[in-house]
Amino acid sequence: MGVCPICFDGLKSPVCCVPCGHVFCNVCIHRWRTTTPRSMGNILLNYHENRSCPQCRSEIHALQRVRFDDQDVQESEEAEENPWEATDDYTTILKSAYSIWSRSELRKACVTAQSKIFSISWVQRSWDIGKTCVTNLGNIVSEFRHVEGGPEVQIEWLKNRAKQGYITLQNKIVSHPKVESLRTQWSNFSEEKKRAVMLLIAVICVLTLADAQSPEGFLQSVILPVFEAAFAVMFEIMSMLSYCLTRPLVCSFHCLMSIILMILDIVVAILRTPIAIFEILLWLPYTMIMGVTLFLSNTVGTLMRTVFPLALVLYVFFPGVQQRVREIFADLQQN
Repeated sequence: MGVCPICFDGLKSPVCCVPCGHVFCNVCIHRWRTTTPRSMGNILLNYHENRSCPQCRSEIHALQRVRFDDQDVQESEEAEENPWEATDDYTTILKSAYSIWSRSELRKACVTAQSKIFSISWVQRSWDIGKTCVTNLGNIVSEFRHVEGGPEVQIEWLKNRAKQGYITLQNKIVSHPKVESLRTQWSNFSEEKKRAVMLLIAVICVLTLADAQSPEGFLQSVILPVFEAAFAVMFEIMSMLSYCLTRPLVCSFHCLMSIILMILDIVVAILRTPIAIFEILLWLPYTMIMGVTLFLSNTVGTLMRTVFPLALVLYVFFPGVQQRVREIFADLQQN
């Protein structure tokens, strides 16, 4: 089982420092990056957290979660302690983004473009027909779900529903003005003309069926490619329109999220700066005391290394100094 170099305990939710590759507990490395004292240059260049690895002191570009196959590695039950992590109130973020989007000029431009597109008659008709079909299909599905009984009852209900739809479509076709005009014209024809028209229709139907069965026929070699090309063109146009309508929305949403994250980063930097300054001021007395202690110890050591050999030389080579030292020791013994 791995050991964390910070807490010297088993790794809990291990993370790897990139690019140096040293592994630590997730909580330990976050605590290190947010509480370790930093230099003034590091504070000026980085507002968020300490970027150095606690083991090799190299710069940390990112933290990567690590998973081991060893079952002995303990899973951390603690939450990741990162007090500067972004808020989880996504509802507030989405509401703010929607409020900004509802007042933006881009939304007004999209609404204007949508109104211009739907002002085209065939686009509006296609849209209305599509909405009607979707609504009717939804009603049929909703009614089918509430049909009680077994599969036989449901099949019978579908048959009745299809029959009703066929009758409704037939009534709409019969009541159409163009169909009424054709019926009036047909009633004005003579019997011979009606027979000739019926014979012509029968011949056209037979020739059409025979032509449709042949791959080299007019329908499959000429008409069908035209219809396929027309459907392909319509599909491309609808794809282009949908892309033009949705792409600005997606881009604006990404821009809003980037702006919101930028504002959060600025707020975190503003809040982190006083804490960093307080940490620096808190460590200043300790630094001064350690500096004074080091200075005094160096001074005493220097004096001992300089004065003691000089006094020893004076005592050995100068009898007057020896006599004076003996007198001082004699006075001390008498007192």
